[in-house]
Amino acid sequence: MKTFHLVSTLALLGGGLLTLSALPLYADDDEHEHHEHEGKRAKHALTMANDPSYVEECAACHFAYQPGLLPARSWQKMLGNLSDHFGENAELEVDKQQQLTTYLMENAGDVKPSGIYYELAGRLNKKATPLRISQLPGFVHEHEDIPARVLKNNPDLSSFSQCQQCHTDAKNGSYEEYKVNIPGYGRWDD
Repeated sequence: MKTFHLVSTLALLGGGLLTLSALPLYADDDEHEHHEHEGKRAKHALTMANDPSYVEECAACHFAYQPGLLPARSWQKMLGNLSDHFGENAELEVDKQQQLTTYLMENAGDVKPSGIYYELAGRLNKKATPLRISQLPGFVHEHEDIPARVLKNNPDLSSFSQCQQCHTDAKNGSYEEYKVNIPGYGRWDD
């Protein structure tokens, strides 16, 4: 994809001086969209889940959600009841559980906030302790326009909890809308 730029230029036109300012011109709409959204990356990016123990223990069964997606109180409650982790027994040795609890609590969305955390949890009642990212007010708002048919009978996407299925760069903490590609449906653009 080529990017063309109009360089600042001085030109004489009919005896007068005309100044052309630098204006980016894009040869491809996708390239323009990439640059347009690149500036918003910090707003929509989270630090990727990078604790080796967390990735080893949690990503063995599901996507390694970034700690910044939930408030500390949610992680604390979730790790306090691993014997019933969404219907599964995910109990860990005490020292491993404490290590993961510390990692998640120190990197939680309300401890190290980002733009995406405020978008997802900004309207969250301060007393609420959601255990699912999909319960956050901003998450519900962002996903409410996606038709039920996208999930129904979709073998690659059984619920919205599978972030990495649609957000193609979720593993790296990137949830930009222009990178959404819904399995069996295609690119999502609202």
